[in-house]
Amino acid sequence: MIGSPASRPIGAGFAVGGGFFATLRGFHPKSSMARPKPALEIKGRMLSLSRVRVIEPEVAAIAAQLQNLARQMPQAVIGMPVLLEGDCGGHLHEILPLLRQLGMQPVAALDDGAITDEARACGLPVLPDDVVSEAPP
Repeated sequence: MIGSPASRPIGAGFAVGGGFFATLRGFHPKSSMARPKPALEIKGRMLSLSRVRVIEPEVAAIAAQLQNLARQMPQAVIGMPVLLEGDCGGHLHEILPLLRQLGMQPVAALDDGAITDEARACGLPVLPDDVVSEAPP
């Protein structure tokens, strides 16, 4: 019988209207079975990402161009999630802080072969190049 002392979980419980209510650990009304509370929830959302392609791996030139972009469009740059691609010439560890200082958020690198190992060494996830499609012209 639901609510009988033999079937009650440890803790205070009481019977109301034919159902059993418990005060411990996520027990649900009218049920003596525990229903665990989920630890997380995954929702499908589209995130607009900008691709930052390194064409010339000179850190000073990259810094100057990023600062110019931030001056021209500060609201667009702050919080901008970006995917990195191209050959950084071994300077990705210097380029990432530049992006972050301007408010950009490096999300991942594209596995184009040139940046893959360097991105992983910097702790940046690497996505297959064919997963990301370019916007139509």
